[in-house]
Amino acid sequence: MTTTIGRSTSGLVLGAVAVVSFLGLGFALVFMKMPPQTILALVAGMITVTISAFRPYVGVHVIVALIFIEGATTLPEWSTVMQVFGLLLLTGWMAQALAQRRLRVQIGPQVLLVLAYLVWGSICVLKAYDVREALSRMGTYGMLSVTALMVVSVVNTPERLRRLFTALALWVGLSGIIALVMYYAGATLVASGFVGNRNILALYCNIGLAGAFLLQTLTRAPMTKILLFASLPITLLTLGLTLSRTGLVIMLVALTVVGYRLLRQRGVMLLLGGALAIVVLGVVLPASFWSRAGTILPSIERQQDTFGMRVRLWEAGVRMVEDRPIFGVGPGNFRLVLARYARGGLAGTQLNAHNAYVVVAAETGLPGLALFLSIMIAGGLAARGVARAARAAGREDLALAAFMVQLLTFIVLCTGITMTVEGLKILWILVGAGQALVGIARVELSQAGATEPAVALGEPVEATPA
Repeated sequence: MTTTIGRSTSGLVLGAVAVVSFLGLGFALVFMKMPPQTILALVAGMITVTISAFRPYVGVHVIVALIFIEGATTLPEWSTVMQVFGLLLLTGWMAQALAQRRLRVQIGPQVLLVLAYLVWGSICVLKAYDVREALSRMGTYGMLSVTALMVVSVVNTPERLRRLFTALALWVGLSGIIALVMYYAGATLVASGFVGNRNILALYCNIGLAGAFLLQTLTRAPMTKILLFASLPITLLTLGLTLSRTGLVIMLVALTVVGYRLLRQRGVMLLLGGALAIVVLGVVLPASFWSRAGTILPSIERQQDTFGMRVRLWEAGVRMVEDRPIFGVGPGNFRLVLARYARGGLAGTQLNAHNAYVVVAAETGLPGLALFLSIMIAGGLAARGVARAARAAGREDLALAAFMVQLLTFIVLCTGITMTVEGLKILWILVGAGQALVGIARVELSQAGATEPAVALGEPVEATPA
């Protein structure tokens, strides 16, 4: 009864808002002579909010799609629009949740750690060199945290979780097609596509590769299996043509882990098919790929090229931590204060740290780094508990989903050694997916009569706004 009333109330409220908004836009167009482009933008915004309010799960998928185009460096205005649309999607979900007076978020250790991280970051704002930049960065972290909560709230069944992972893998494949077309057309020197950054695209490719391999054993729909398998060679070729050395190293590690898992699940044919695809693509990759791959070990040993620059940036970040170990230089302030701590050729530049852990420690101090790592560790432990409980109950699908959460998060965190990933939506979507998995497993395994989940997953506490 409460749920029905909540939905009716939200429908009436949002319906009334829609009517008033339509009349207001008509008045603005006719009597205030507002430009039609502005009216169209406002209408698109209202539609976005409405979709997220009435179909928040669709809103999550739209957010997933946006991460593959919002970073396009060739379209900065479009990137800004995508960020606004992301905010509108979150606004629609929050409006629906408040109207129903129920967030459907179970408060666990990871959620509490995220809140603690936001509180600590807000405290660090008071000590920041540039308070305006610090506030902007904390606003970004706030949006990312709400995104994670939105995922937790609406991804509440095994099917929805599987579809979320499938969407990630297929969007990576589509992004790969776009990047390859742009590369072979001469529009870009390396594969970057609409993502606009080859290292970030390489990260997405590694996530897509691992996801596409593992989802073959989770999905039963033949067309989905075909699409996932077809995405593998595209994603592999795209990853190679990004010429991202970090991406190549992470790929070897991730595919080794995936191969071991597939062997355990008797996925020998899938593994052989993937290995054959890698061999074939190794033949068609250009000489620039092999030249780039050959520089990995020399650049690390001699600290040359971009790796040498990263080492110098890390050293500058360490000096920031030594100078301000508790509160740091302030969220988002690393680039702004780099000149004070850099030496040699980096003096006077404004670069990011190219290391998520260095930048978090430098900007929010050692307590901030401890909280950030605790969020990730708590998520990993929760997924491990789900896997253990699922195997005990004979639910291999949930165990594999838990493994995917762990592996995909591991891929992002490993990439964070040479890239700043703490502010990427993909990381926080995975944080939300991990927490959602805990709630899903609790319901599914409890219905199956399992006794292990009560110990492995803990007791749920649901958040209900006043």
